[in-house]
Amino acid sequence: MTEPISCATSDFGLPSVEMCLSYLAEEGTPNNVIDHCMAVEKLALQIAMRITDDRETLALVSRAALLHGYRACKDPWTGPCHSGG
Repeated sequence: MTEPISCATSDFGLPSVEMCLSYLAEEGTPNNVIDHCMAVEKLALQIAMRITDDRETLALVSRAALLHGYRACKDPWTGPCHSGG
């Protein structure tokens, strides 16, 4: 796996990057999906940092991007891991 971009960790009531990755692992999320979530986080933060420098907003973007795949492999609507089948 690649290293996630980590925003300055302030509480903001959000889980840490490490906690997000732990949630994904605990759900049995495949490594390729975790890598995808980390790539999404990197791109999302690059875009967000062009718009704002608000640390709370950047932390929220980071965690949302990391967790967008949470339970995706088990969701009957998205199918196994965004694959559509």
